[in-house]
Amino acid sequence: MSTDIPETVDAAEVTSWSDEVDVVVIGFGIAGGCAAISAAAAGARVLVLERAAAAGGTTSMAGGHFYLEACRGELLRDVAGALKATA
Repeated sequence: MSTDIPETVDAAEVTSWSDEVDVVVIGFGIAGGCAAISAAAAGARVLVLERAAAAGGTTSMAGGHFYLEACRGELLRDVAGALKATA
């Protein structure tokens, strides 16, 4: 999968797809991150689209704390490795 950012084109002009994935996640905030992790952990090839320069969404601007039981460090490392392997 390429990391080059392509030029924007009209959807009607697309003649073929360069990548194939099982799940597309729009936004890499807390919900999108958990969705991507869950899908990848279940074996899906995941594409995450985020318009910001970094992950986090509005959650990264929160003044409080949050807790994710399902997103432990071991799982995050496993999923990160799986995502790299599918790239």
